[in-house]
Amino acid sequence: MRKTTILLLFMLLILASTAAAKEYIIINSDNWKDIYSGAIHAQLEKKDFKFLISEKHSAKITGLLRKDDKITVIESNKLPFVLDYAGTLQRYGLNANTIKASGNTLNIYLAAQAPTNSYIIIDPSYGYDAISVAPFARLTNSYVLFADRGSIDEIMELFQMKPPQRIMIYGNVEQEIIDALYKYRPEIINVGSRYDNNIEIVKRYRQIKPTDQITISSGEILEEGTIASNYPVLFIGKEVVPDSIIQYIKNSGINYAVLIGNELTRPAKQIKDLTGATVFIKFAQGRPVLGEDSTQVEGLDLFYLPSYKREIELSGIRYNLATGTIDLALQNKKDLKTYLKTTVSIYSGEQRILATGDQDIELLEADDRRGFGYPADLAYYLAENPHLEATIYTTYGEAPNFMDMELNEKVPLPIIDKADLCEMKIKGVTFDSEIQRLVITAQNTGPANCYVDASIVDLIISDETITTAMGTPALVQTGATAELKIKQRMDAVDLEDNKEVHAKLYYGEDPNFLFKKTEGTFRLEVPGQQGTSNTYIILGIIAIIIIAAVCYFRKKRK
Repeated sequence: MRKTTILLLFMLLILASTAAAKEYIIINSDNWKDIYSGAIHAQLEKKDFKFLISEKHSAKITGLLRKDDKITVIESNKLPFVLDYAGTLQRYGLNANTIKASGNTLNIYLAAQAPTNSYIIIDPSYGYDAISVAPFARLTNSYVLFADRGSIDEIMELFQMKPPQRIMIYGNVEQEIIDALYKYRPEIINVGSRYDNNIEIVKRYRQIKPTDQITISSGEILEEGTIASNYPVLFIGKEVVPDSIIQYIKNSGINYAVLIGNELTRPAKQIKDLTGATVFIKFAQGRPVLGEDSTQVEGLDLFYLPSYKREIELSGIRYNLATGTIDLALQNKKDLKTYLKTTVSIYSGEQRILATGDQDIELLEADDRRGFGYPADLAYYLAENPHLEATIYTTYGEAPNFMDMELNEKVPLPIIDKADLCEMKIKGVTFDSEIQRLVITAQNTGPANCYVDASIVDLIISDETITTAMGTPALVQTGATAELKIKQRMDAVDLEDNKEVHAKLYYGEDPNFLFKKTEGTFRLEVPGQQGTSNTYIILGIIAIIIIAAVCYFRKKRK
């Protein structure tokens, strides 16, 4: 029986090697974005695709090709594995041409060529989102666009020439991008962590095409099976499978899972043990030997995406005798917005004498620095020991329900004695429909100039709850009233959903320690709406006067 099975497999490999001519797209780039763009484009064009993973790998790819194949090489103009790969193929007598481009330029160029007007928008800062949406893009005949501040203008130009019929925005995408695309009324999927979003897209896939099989992956590996797959990709952790993934598999009728590569066998075993699903491991492939009528078994062609590891750094800490607060400053070192919660413990020698910190989960914007202030009375302890220490323990992550990383540092606690005299008051919140900005009117009521950062929390946009913020503190002079503007597009439906908004200010004399806070819920005023209503009323009164006058003069003539 075993010999028969081996013989059948051998015959299948021979048949594969003598198959009819094919159309190939081969991606020659050491940039995952180029590989991904080319692979998604190939799927839409109904062509096979391959990608190089090293210089030596180019020779192995050549062995797969036949002289009657039609080959397009997408070659990075910045970082190809080998130069002029199409020329190499031509010297072997193969029919090959070249597209030379890279990054966002290539992504948008291929979008313009793609036979579809359906798009999925992701931020390329989160490569795992690209893996998550790939099977859904294939299923729905959609192209995946990389949207960030460097590409959004070109994307809008593309949409002017090639109007989209359907747009989905998936995962964490900058508010500026959402604002720009808002007129197209995109569907937005961003319900929490990468795992929550991933479950949501798998649900959408299975609604269209029911299946009890999935592909499982960390979301950080590109392999042909993660893109050209007839099954959705579900993420598992590198060490431990999140409980939300376990519960989804158990409760959704999934019976089979295929693991790409053999690096995640531990979490794959957890899935088998905790859900009862049958797990298969895809770890090898058969490849024809160049110049020979034979096939050998080799490892998969894997391209590793960059690691998207968040990093929070302690920027400063001090105790202020004048204000009775522990002032903490944290720096987000990555271009990834991060949720966090901090506990600060104070030590006198080896004795832990006080603990304070955040009562709620806080948001630190990408590449942002923020100050936090925690009330603490340390005067008694300082009288006994002026050399106190502080331990800062911060848990953080990509979503409030998924904070899997930590900062844990113990440092000396500097002492200052300087009152922060800043005082700010929120006077109201309006929406300027002409420039699409939320405007928080704030007054500096104290005797000192203040740096102020403003945000609106729990804003409902397209039925999604978001927090939107200025990001860069503004200087408000003492006694002055300032209009703090936050970029945010809103239509009539959004305005109806946000009749009241919750505004928050962080402020202080030192822009690095904006630990003072004021907040409140305010009615969202939309000046244009009231003006429109008054206009209608005035026009109505004028119309009544005109009609009455006409009737009067007609009656007088009679």
